[in-house]
Amino acid sequence: MKKVFGGWIILTTVLAGCASMGGGNVTLDTVYIGNQVSENQHAMEAEGTENGTNIENWRHALDGGYFQFTLKTGGNENLALKVHYWAHEQGERTFNISVEGQVIAVENVVGKFDKEPVQQEFYDVLYPIPPELVRGKAAIKVKFQGVDDYQTAGGVYGLILVKTADPEPAAEPAAEPAAE
Repeated sequence: MKKVFGGWIILTTVLAGCASMGGGNVTLDTVYIGNQVSENQHAMEAEGTENGTNIENWRHALDGGYFQFTLKTGGNENLALKVHYWAHEQGERTFNISVEGQVIAVENVVGKFDKEPVQQEFYDVLYPIPPELVRGKAAIKVKFQGVDDYQTAGGVYGLILVKTADPEPAAEPAAEPAAE
């Protein structure tokens, strides 16, 4: 199920892992959150983070801390991040999602996803990445950081870099009617 929320697309799933996020997008790179091998393979940098398991593995950064991964783009430009969240987060959780040092989204997951008429455990949000941030790059850095010293970034339960469908070509302007 897809819903547009704040300019992002929320893909709802019920107890499904990130690998099944679907939607016609092509997966380019996946970080298995909380998996030491995967996080090391994606050059994780972090300050003030914790990780654990709540049905699925998660990671968050406390008190303005951060965590960052390097993801491979495959030379593509029409990219988006799919981030997997738990529906029932609490506390102060307003954070920036940055790509190559540029904030692409400010997110607050507290109470955002548990308002659905059908209760879900996890939600996936698709964040488009401006093409100029990835153009000509084989890899990009993606960072999650609280907006101030009192905010927690996450919890993030999964992170996938996807190639989205190429944008539709602009429609040709209608021809002017011929003068009589």
